[in-house]
Amino acid sequence: MEGRLSVGLLVGIMLSIPMWLSLIGWIRLIVSAVGFLSKLRFI
Repeated sequence: MEGRLSVGLLVGIMLSIPMWLSLIGWIRLIVSAVGFLSKLRFI
């Protein structure tokens, strides 16, 4: 039972890593877009 649980946890972590990476990528993209728009507004 313990081995199964750890395997499930490992699979869950492996599946969630790409989701976290894409989330971070989207946040960085939004932040850079907002910074770009604010620069355009100040000009």
